[in-house]
Amino acid sequence: MVLLVRPESVSVRKLPGEGLEVVGRTGRILSSVFYGAWIEYDVETEAGNMTAMVYDPLPGDIMAAGTFVSVAFEAERSWLLPAEVSH
Repeated sequence: MVLLVRPESVSVRKLPGEGLEVVGRTGRILSSVFYGAWIEYDVETEAGNMTAMVYDPLPGDIMAAGTFVSVAFEAERSWLLPAEVSH
């Protein structure tokens, strides 16, 4: 099975503290690209890498690579699909 979540439906929030690990709902920012109206983050998670889009970010809320974040999304905004399609 594959979980499909649109990038704009993924919420990322900076986590305070040191000694954090990529496990459970904790991820780590791998890279970010600022597009003006939004910023796109590539996030490492325990389940694999994912993309999150944050619209209209405040300057102080923009996170650098290496920042640990909490990762969340609403179940209603996700789809579980088969990993392979048989023909």
